[in-house]
Amino acid sequence: MKTLSLANRSAPHLAITQSTRNLRIKPRVYTSVCVNCKLSTSTPDVVVVGGGIAGLLAANVFSKQVDKVLLVEKDDINGSVESETFQQTARRRRGVPHIAQPHQLVIGAVQALDTLLPNFRAEAIAAGGLDLDLGKHVFYYDYNGYFPREVSGLKGLGVSRRFVEERIRDRVLKEGKESGTLEVIGGKVEKFLWEGNDVKGVKLCENREIHTSLVVDATGRSSDTATKLAEHNLPRPRLVCVNPNVASASRIVKMPKDFEKNHDWLLLVCKSQPNGKRGGTLLPTENGRWQVTLAEIGGDGPENTDEGFLEFAKSLPDQTMYNILKQCEPVTPVMKYLAMRNEMICYHEIDMPRGLLAIGDSVMRLNALYGQGIGASSQSVVLLKQTLSRALKDATSESERKQVLNTLGATFQPLLAKNLMPAWNLATKADLKYPTTTTNVPLDPPSSTDKLITDTLLTAAQSNAIVYHRLLEVAHLTAPPSKLFTDARTWVPLMRAAAQQVASPADASRIAKTTAK
Repeated sequence: MKTLSLANRSAPHLAITQSTRNLRIKPRVYTSVCVNCKLSTSTPDVVVVGGGIAGLLAANVFSKQVDKVLLVEKDDINGSVESETFQQTARRRRGVPHIAQPHQLVIGAVQALDTLLPNFRAEAIAAGGLDLDLGKHVFYYDYNGYFPREVSGLKGLGVSRRFVEERIRDRVLKEGKESGTLEVIGGKVEKFLWEGNDVKGVKLCENREIHTSLVVDATGRSSDTATKLAEHNLPRPRLVCVNPNVASASRIVKMPKDFEKNHDWLLLVCKSQPNGKRGGTLLPTENGRWQVTLAEIGGDGPENTDEGFLEFAKSLPDQTMYNILKQCEPVTPVMKYLAMRNEMICYHEIDMPRGLLAIGDSVMRLNALYGQGIGASSQSVVLLKQTLSRALKDATSESERKQVLNTLGATFQPLLAKNLMPAWNLATKADLKYPTTTTNVPLDPPSSTDKLITDTLLTAAQSNAIVYHRLLEVAHLTAPPSKLFTDARTWVPLMRAAAQQVASPADASRIAKTTAK
């Protein structure tokens, strides 16, 4: 197989500190990674483009249902957390510029990964991930108060993004090798192959054509599928963008010696709501480290210097994070990150071409401050697995199975849009309350009633662990928001909190009517 050259790509939304400006990112040349050592000549049933989390998981799902799946990735997806630094990972995975940025794995993501890759959580913990109870092990300050730290049974996982991707990659490639149904090659898709308005395959660099029944776009934020559709004179799907104009900076630090022995928490969240615009998080990962993020909405954010980073932490309403960071040894320099927009590409609003399906960040990307991106992508692949299984159930002949794959995108995209709405609404409604937020389409900011409900929820959660745990379930994509208002254990304390928040009986009536919907 020919060796492919990876062109140098810039990431304009990343800003490196002075101490790393001497690094030069060179184009990487690598041999393609192939589970079966060489690309066979047979036509794949499915081509998955993109070897990130969504692409790997989607390839795994298809490889268990069809005879052959080809995964195409332009970056080098080899590498090990054990043997490379965060900067080296970022250079190797240029197509995922946020890979070295802090990521929280919400409970919905952990549960989805356990569904797709059984025992994923247990294996991740055995490999160095942290076993977290997201009620007990979280220090949470917001709305001028502290939230209860009590056992919740909400099982989280403390890991870095690159650790998660590596665990997924190893499982997917191992299972693909054992089944003989998955091949992985290095390459960049230049064009779709068309037959009329149907996608029939992809054209890689060096004019190599691969025909297939279904192309899956899992290329993430860099996806250009919408442009490819427009170039073929098909409708370009609508893009909805909600940009809170967040400026953030992050770094990795080592936990102080014996921290776990001397404290009853491992994860910290400090925000300055309802009136402030600054916040910070300490997210625990493998190897006794924290991913630290400091952010400001509508401002310049932290300086990307050691002193500026600490000074920003000192400005937060609770000093715990600042006092801890003074004791920590930095592992990486401070890195600015500005790509915190919420974006939805509305493929469900168009007639999806036969032979094409989009998933993961290729469809929706969220403000990273809420940590719901991996969760939404993982849950989307669970939906894909369910949709594919139903569609193939009655397909007995080879031609029927090809027909199912060919039309899967048209079936899946509307279901996916509905599946993504809870995460989309949580993130965008939170961001629309800020006056600095901009949108490319008219969207209404939260009403006074919405604000009153939010204030009521957070006030009640500070003094009632049950309300707090239900709120965590919603934020971690394991329960719909309606659960907060249909569970008697949360309804009563919410109404008590509402009585303290409301300015008049009319306000109380508005809350009752809204939450009853």
